[in-house]
Formats: sequence, C-alpha cells, structure tokens
Amino acid sequence: MKYLLFGTHNHQPHGNFTHVLEYAYEKSYKPFIETLSRCPDFKAVIHFTGELLDWIEQKDNSFIEKLSLLIKHNQVEILSGGFFEPILPCIPSCDRISQLSMLNNRIKELFGISPKGAWIAERVWNSEIAADLVKCGIKYVFLDDFQFEYSGCNSSSIVKIQSQQDAQLAVIPISQPLRYSILNEPPKKVTELIENFPGNFVVFMDDGERFGMWGSSYTYCYSEKYLMNLFNMISENPNIKPVLANELLELLPSSDGEIQPSSYPEMMIWSMDTDLRTRFENSLVDMKTLKSNSVEWTNFIKKYPLVNVLYSKMLMISYEYDSNCLHGTDEYRSLLAGQANDAYWHGMFGGCYLPNLRDALFSAIIKAESALSDSSRMISSYRGKFFYVKYSEISVIADPDDGGKIVDLSYLPSCFCLSNVLTRQEEAYHKKMKQINPDLNNKIVLDWYNKGLFIDHFPASEKDAHSWQTNDIREKGDFANQPYVLTCAEKSFTLERTGHVWVNSDWPEVKIRKGFCISKNQLCADYSISSEYEFETDFSVEINMNFLAQDSPDRFITINEENFPVNLKGKFSTDNLLITDLYKKVKVRLHGSSDNVILFPLYFFMLRSWE
Repeated sequence: MKYLLFGTHNHQPHGNFTHVLEYAYEKSYKPFIETLSRCPDFKAVIHFTGELLDWIEQKDNSFIEKLSLLIKHNQVEILSGGFFEPILPCIPSCDRISQLSMLNNRIKELFGISPKGAWIAERVWNSEIAADLVKCGIKYVFLDDFQFEYSGCNSSSIVKIQSQQDAQLAVIPISQPLRYSILNEPPKKVTELIENFPGNFVVFMDDGERFGMWGSSYTYCYSEKYLMNLFNMISENPNIKPVLANELLELLPSSDGEIQPSSYPEMMIWSMDTDLRTRFENSLVDMKTLKSNSVEWTNFIKKYPLVNVLYSKMLMISYEYDSNCLHGTDEYRSLLAGQANDAYWHGMFGGCYLPNLRDALFSAIIKAESALSDSSRMISSYRGKFFYVKYSEISVIADPDDGGKIVDLSYLPSCFCLSNVLTRQEEAYHKKMKQINPDLNNKIVLDWYNKGLFIDHFPASEKDAHSWQTNDIREKGDFANQPYVLTCAEKSFTLERTGHVWVNSDWPEVKIRKGFCISKNQLCADYSISSEYEFETDFSVEINMNFLAQDSPDRFITINEENFPVNLKGKFSTDNLLITDLYKKVKVRLHGSSDNVILFPLYFFMLRSWE
C-alpha cells in the first residue's frame, strides 16, 4: 500500500490588487474545493494564509461553510503558518509566535479545530524556528525532498527534530518528481508514478494557484476535468490510499535528523548575487554544492539596498514594540502585515520589483511606526549603520556610509514612503532578455550608485534629462557613494564630507556640508560647498521619489501653475515643484535656491515567468 498525501498552499501578497484576488478565487480556490466535494474518497491538506482567509470569508461565506463540511467529514485538513506569510527565520521570535498564533486562532474561529501542521513560507528553513513552532502547538511541517538530501537525510522518510524540553517536530518531505508530474503528465501516468514511488508514502504540495490561475490551467483542470479524473483514478486504485498529514504520522515511524538552513533549489539560486549565480549556472555542478557557497534567503536583503532599508526599519520597530509591550494593538497587527514575504525578494515573479507590493509593506510598517514616540538613533542593517529620526509627521533614515543620502523619507499621516525607489541593478536574466530582444541593450540601464534622496553630483558638463535617465553622466566628484561624517541632534542632523573634484588634471579638495532639519511636516536641507581652490563647476542634487502610477490622472506635477503627469521628462526653469497624489492624500512641495530642474522617470526590466 502506498500512502499519498496531497496538499495545496494558497496565498496572495499583501497589497495585491483586488482584481487579482477575485481572479484567483474564481479560477482556482473555488473550483478546487468544488472538485474536492465531488470526489468524496479523495483527501487533501490545504493551507490558506490568514489575510487570504479573511478576504474569502468576507467575499463568500458559503466557501467557508463548504470547506468546514469537508473538514468535518475528515476529507480536508487545514494547515496553520504565519498569518501574513512571513519568512519565519527572518523575523524576531516574538513576531513568529504572534504570526502563528493569529492563524491558529483564526482557524479555530472559522472551523472549530486547532491545527497541528504548518506551512513554512517559501520553505525557508532554519532549525531555530522549531521551538516557536512547537510552542504554538505545531507538530509537523513540510519541506522539499531537496532539503532532506541537502542535509544528508533520507528524502523517503519523515525526519523528527528534537526541540526544547524534549518536544518533537516532524518534517515531511515533498516530492519534486510528483510535483513536476501533476498537470504535466496524464492522470494514468501520475498514478503509476505514485504506485512505483520508493518508500511507503509520497507527498505532493504546491501552490494552489497552479490549479486554475496560471496560464491556461483553468480549462485543463476544470473544463477538461483533469483534476477530477486524477482524484477519482487515485481513489479507485487499490494500491494507493489518500491520507491526511495527521493520519500519515500515525501510520508511519519517523527517524531523528536535522535539516540544514535551506529552501527549495530555485530560491537558493535566486538569492545568489548576480556574479555567483552566473558562475553557478554555467558550471553545471550539483545543487548540493550550494552549501559551500553559504547561500541563504537573507542574501536578498543584502542584494537590494531598498529591501535592506525596509527590513532594517521593520526590525527596529519590532524591537520597540517588544520592548514596550505594545503587542495586541491594531498597529502591531500592521507591523506583522509589513513582514509579508513577497516584496522582500525577487525570483520567479516580480516580488520587490512591484511598487504596489513594496508600498503596501512600507505603509503597514509606517502605520506601526506612527504609534511610537519621537526619537532618533543609530540602527543596524545588512549594509552598516543607518541614522533614524522620527519627529512629528515625518520620519527619515540616512545612510552616512553611502553618499550621506537619505534612504527613507516617510510621511506618517498618510502612511506613505516617498523614497520607495529601487536601484537599477543587473539581474542574471538580463543577458537572456537582451538576446531575445536586442532593443533592450539600450534600455536596460544600471546604476553605479544606490538610489535615494539628496545624492551629490559634480557632473562633467551640463546634461539633459535623457543623459541623467540613462546614466550617461561622467562624474567629476567622489561623493555620490562615498562615506560622510554624521553629526546628529534630536530633530536635526548634519552630513559632511571632504572629498575631491576633477578640474582638468587637478584633484582639489572640496568640502560638502549638508544639514537637515525636520519640522512638523517639512524636511529642510541646507547645503554648504567650499574649497581652498577657486574653480567653476556644475553641482547637482538628485532626489528620487515614487508615486506608484506614472500616468494616473490622480497623480500629477505642477510647474508654473500647469499640471503634468508624474512621468514627466525634461528640463524646466523653476525653483518650485508641487507633486500631488490624490490617491495617497499627499502633496509634496520641493523648493530650492536653483531655478534649473531636470525631471525624468526610471524604468526597470524584470523577468516575470519561470526562467
């Protein structure tokens, strides 16, 4: 007898568009449950993230009722996990427990049961999280067979991890061959694979959106009844017995073992920096050699400067909530929402390249930040130390070590991050994209310095908007990405650097001092540039801001009383800009001593399908 455990994981990113949720519900979640209802002898394990479960309940309570009936009849088992689908090893323990407890409680409210199994977001594993899982009543989780093999464990057996106080956590392996077979092979061939699979059991777990939402799968799964035929064929096979996870653990023994920090193979490759990834993909070495390269999910935080800012701010605010015992409030729930994983990384889908997802996390974290007292301090990050200051309606993060630039500027009343701008950097797939479309050779632009606000430039000559947009600027100074000296006070700070500027063949010293002061809803910057040498040079200050929709009529720039879309490009003679965002309820006025303003949009190119 071969035991089959079949499961799906259902999740939509925090901040995703409502029409995407509607589509996922109609094309995937709803027909999948309807198909299960018509196949009473087939069993499935299902995971819904908490936010998605809340959305479905509000949309269609009959779905919850139908799911409850399947659970009551022992045909479906519901898994817990992090409520907002965070990467569990990368958030503080107190937040892990809160995330798990929230979904446990929600499942108890909706279905009257206490879940014993949990889904690990993106299968990012570290044994440190085992104790918190057990503390929340979790007895088993699922990880990829690759992670078993990577750790030297048998991928055909259940591993038992010893946690604190002799509590045990079972880890059940997911079969990659079966995962790749379903939908790609006819039901009969899939059934044969299950029958002949080594060991006593085989587990299928994959994204529920795969069944109906991806590509043309809706027609294949439901109109042509692939899933129903597969479920019935398996149920009628005397050599295969569909079981739930709790049943599997009662039927089969487990062996002691340890799973090394890891994720599924593609995630580990995506997390590599571009050079390492290119070398790895060209070497064709076995995946297990990743261990020697110290590949881990946190590489995404190191790889993307803006993600590092978001993550560092989240951790700092989490520490404040924990230190001041502020758990249980709406603002704390918002902080947990800001830990949703999707905008912290980039791989198969857009991830951190999608501005609406980044904005949703920034907004959630800013809402949590708004409940804290005004303060200023140094905070840690994966790229050194940041200086943070919150006063009245504004919070600012400056990076003294990287151009003395501001890397976070947030307006608290609207929970809006103005500095939500990615740095344009090389991705491993850019080469493939250029080969497919040679026009991209001139369109994919890379930044040699990280984006932010108040970046100091000494351009070699006066340039137009297109030159700035395409980085066709020869820099004469050494300021844009070099360290500044920070001097800070309660609601003001100064960044100072003595650097150099090329003047013909000379390299004279130049001192930049920029002082920042925060009032209620204003950030004022006062520049002083001095040198013992007398020479003429151009000086430019770069300010990057993101208003999310480049051509939406509710977002516009006002110059000399005329409105323009926010993707405006060109050079203008004015010392006053007004940017209005009616959607986010924000107006930003930039006023300076210069009457030369150059505006240009930034464009990013990403691969959004499987590589």
